[in-house]
Amino acid sequence: MKKYSIILATVCILGFSTQSCIDDYELSKDEEAAQLEEMKEELTEFAQAEPCSDASEWDFIAIGVKACGGPTDYIAYNTTIDIEELHKRIDRFNDYNITYNEKWNISSDCSVPAQPSGVICDNNVPVLTYN
Repeated sequence: MKKYSIILATVCILGFSTQSCIDDYELSKDEEAAQLEEMKEELTEFAQAEPCSDASEWDFIAIGVKACGGPTDYIAYNTTIDIEELHKRIDRFNDYNITYNEKWNISSDCSVPAQPSGVICDNNVPVLTYN
């Protein structure tokens, strides 16, 4: 049954409006947190589908929404991917993150994660750099 609920949630999030699916089937707080993490992993996989061999083809972008505002993280992405699709996926992730925060009265420390200064390639993997 638990696997069914996770599959249902994934279908809802990826294919339909988040709110209508939440209204149709209520997930637990832990299930929704796991769903957020899975969405982040899928987003990162999409953004980093190509091996990192030339750092000039890579950039980074903020994702997630802290309860008191600001991003929760940054991910590297290959600039040759469909950037419009990346933004759509980030918007869906952020919308679900906001819904989760509001639904479960999530609070945060309001700290802002350090913004990367760039991306380097290390063994074909993008690595965020910081000054």
